[in-house]
Amino acid sequence: MALLVVVVLMLAGTALAHGVLVVARQELAAASQRVRLVERTSAERAALRRAREAASRDIVRATAGWGAWSVPDSVHGGPGVVRMRRLGPESWWLETLAEGADQRSPGTPGVLLWWLDPIERVERLGAVVTVGAEAPVTVTGELDPSRFGLSDPPLSDDLCAPETDGRFEGVVPSAVGRLPGETTRPGLGLLDFDALLARTEVRVGGSGAAAPVEEMARCLREEPWNWGDPDRPWRPCGVHLAVRAAPEGLHVTEGAGQGAWVVDGDMVLDGETRLYGVVIASGRLVLRDRSRFHGVAIPAGGLTVEAGAEVRGSACWAVRGVRAGAALWSPRPVPVPDTPLIGP
Repeated sequence: MALLVVVVLMLAGTALAHGVLVVARQELAAASQRVRLVERTSAERAALRRAREAASRDIVRATAGWGAWSVPDSVHGGPGVVRMRRLGPESWWLETLAEGADQRSPGTPGVLLWWLDPIERVERLGAVVTVGAEAPVTVTGELDPSRFGLSDPPLSDDLCAPETDGRFEGVVPSAVGRLPGETTRPGLGLLDFDALLARTEVRVGGSGAAAPVEEMARCLREEPWNWGDPDRPWRPCGVHLAVRAAPEGLHVTEGAGQGAWVVDGDMVLDGETRLYGVVIASGRLVLRDRSRFHGVAIPAGGLTVEAGAEVRGSACWAVRGVRAGAALWSPRPVPVPDTPLIGP
């Protein structure tokens, strides 16, 4: 009986040990699978992150459908494949598949991106001047939206047409539009006013005159009050479109300039000042004397155009100004808020 009991116990122990071994092997296999999945996910997310940081405007513009190119894989050291697809004017889907990880694990991560499109931004405004919902508008001078889609001197047809791609031909927008809701600090797409102000590197403020600054046939683009030379495109500063930030308001007494201005406060033009491009201001846009502004303006605080002054809508000048700023404001795609990495 004792021998029989011992044999039965040994058989039971063997069966139990075998069961434990089988369970352990299954757990090991499952853990290994999870490790491979985590490994692949980490590799693909690293490749996706690197791809987003390294993407250039030329790659995105050329990718009408699915495109693929190699990017470094920081986890495995091997190449990965990045695929980008344009979903809309400013919407992109970016996904990646990192090589070197277990290809049996399902799915690839992707992210929804936004990229500033100058033509789209100007088109969506739908007005020459866009002010806050309750901001005052006083116009005793001229506010003309009739030439919005045409070349506007000193721009010629051959300079203007490539900028707007013919999209604004025949378009006459509203003279004055309103910002939605209680917006007091305007932005561009997903870039709010504070982001635009912070990303604009060259600062200018106070009171001064705009004038091109040249030295030995070279345009000194970083001079704060050098805003290009719109009247003489053949000069060194003729192609310079300035992008300037004014953290405490701006008062321009005279001169001419072209580009984009982000002003935290009022922007005041006096004398015979002439500016071409785009103005984004948290305060008012004020034109006095014989000053002129051609382009598109977004002064949240309101608009004042005194007798003798002029505001003329120009899509071409506005797109040129936004495009000049886009290199600073949105040099690479921006992940859309509230849409975290998707997959696998």
